[in-house]
Amino acid sequence: MNDITIIKSERGRDLIVYQSYTFYKEKHVNEGVKWRCTHRGCLSKLYLDECSTVIFRCELTHEHEEPRNLSRKIISNSAKTKAADQGIYRPLKIIREEIVNAPVELTQQLNSDVISANMSTGQHKAFCVLQFSKCESIITVQCDFRRHYGIDAPTAQSIRRWYKQFEETGCLCKGKSTGRPRVSDDNLKRIRESFQRSPCKSTNRASRELKIPQTTVWRVLRRRLTMKPYRLQLLQALKPNDKLKRLEFSIFMQEAMQDENFASRLVFSDEASFHLSVNGRSYLEMLQTWLFPQLNNNSDDYIYQQDGAPPHWYLDVRGFLNETLPNRWIGRNGTNDLTLCSWPPRSPDLTPCDYFFWGCVKDAVYIPPLPSTLDELKNRISTVVESITKDMLQEVWNEFDYRLDVIRVTKGAHIEHL
Repeated sequence: MNDITIIKSERGRDLIVYQSYTFYKEKHVNEGVKWRCTHRGCLSKLYLDECSTVIFRCELTHEHEEPRNLSRKIISNSAKTKAADQGIYRPLKIIREEIVNAPVELTQQLNSDVISANMSTGQHKAFCVLQFSKCESIITVQCDFRRHYGIDAPTAQSIRRWYKQFEETGCLCKGKSTGRPRVSDDNLKRIRESFQRSPCKSTNRASRELKIPQTTVWRVLRRRLTMKPYRLQLLQALKPNDKLKRLEFSIFMQEAMQDENFASRLVFSDEASFHLSVNGRSYLEMLQTWLFPQLNNNSDDYIYQQDGAPPHWYLDVRGFLNETLPNRWIGRNGTNDLTLCSWPPRSPDLTPCDYFFWGCVKDAVYIPPLPSTLDELKNRISTVVESITKDMLQEVWNEFDYRLDVIRVTKGAHIEHL
């Protein structure tokens, strides 16, 4: 089974069968689609094209047994799909055709009766009801059913249930399921009051206090009360090794700033959200088609800075910077990247764009009446940028130098309070 076979899981999700193992679609990558082994803990991966027909890379490290009954699942999946699409044919006929047309390795030790055991059709039900109305004998009905269809007969309980349903409703169609019982208004009120008193309690604790299943508590909170769980955390909390990197960066920058021309060569960058998203591809396109052409028109000897945001870590972005500005860019870097120096992680307090520029822009842009169109928003931003004076930029540079001093004194600590 070296070919690719696509089947459906019990939940309707696409699965790929390759070399007797199943893989689920994990995510889209640059080359195509990444599929991962369905066995928990297995790191085996396949990389396929967008159509999931061609494998261009595989990393197979299976250390577990092959899935059981995989051959049965493949044929059963195909048979059920065709039975749903071609309702005029009997399921048994479709199953037999699938077994005949399937590869030999799939049909070994395969019992078609097992596949069709749970596929009682309206024709089967009607036959059982009609025969039972004639003879009123379950055993006789079952014998006639086996003789007529060549498969195992339904249970006595099923035949009696179908006959009773036909007497009461005159129909053998499956009725609409009542589904999960709705949580009462009283329990809804108890759950709401419980979390209003103690918003920080867990759903497990609330379940024990209210004598209500934890899944019910969670469902009521999310779907009926539209509450969402959250956990407070510091987004830019420094890790143990971060302070050393911040200290090393501050020392390097202040030594470089002894050169009077260094400040004029340094170009800081950052992003801010004006209701538009940025990813690696759009960031690279912006560098290639907009920012760098303008920088190159002013000077061909500049140093570009970027922080460690995910779009900046994009492999193509770093490759472009290594090729365009070797040893002339500052940012989060890998082993083979050609940077002037590494940007310290979790350090927005060192970026002039963060502690000055974006606050200045947004304070001026978001003044009532707010911009109602994208062009109006762009015009406001351009107006604010053009109003920044040389004296303001000099003060920002002095502030940057001061922050570097503070980091050296505090051995790399945050300075967000400044």
